[in-house]
Amino acid sequence: MKVFIRCESILLQRALELFLAEHLAAFKNADVVISDRRVKSAKKVVYIASHGGADLTKPFSRSQLMIILEEFYANQERIEQIQRLSAQLEDRTNFSSLMDGTFEERLEALTKEFIKDVVEITKEHYAKS
Repeated sequence: MKVFIRCESILLQRALELFLAEHLAAFKNADVVISDRRVKSAKKVVYIASHGGADLTKPFSRSQLMIILEEFYANQERIEQIQRLSAQLEDRTNFSSLMDGTFEERLEALTKEFIKDVVEITKEHYAKS
């Protein structure tokens, strides 16, 4: 888990940096952003405040922080997995509709799907390396 911290409170910023030293990352590389103010951003934000409506309320312990982050990260993983499964289901639906037509059209559609899958697998392989 990679975390970026952006807090207006210097004390909170420093405490979070100490708690999460091994998880700190630059904004562009972070999986999660922790902030003490509401942020409109493309990144996933964990909001910390002393009132209700926050993901984590002050005061908190290091263990509470880690539990919230682990739950948040697990939920994000589940959401991404559901999105991948939905995309696969949609691809299969599109694939079955490709089976209509002449033999040549069906063969061409299958070949395009195969090439697409091979390219995707190759990209994933080299992204991990």
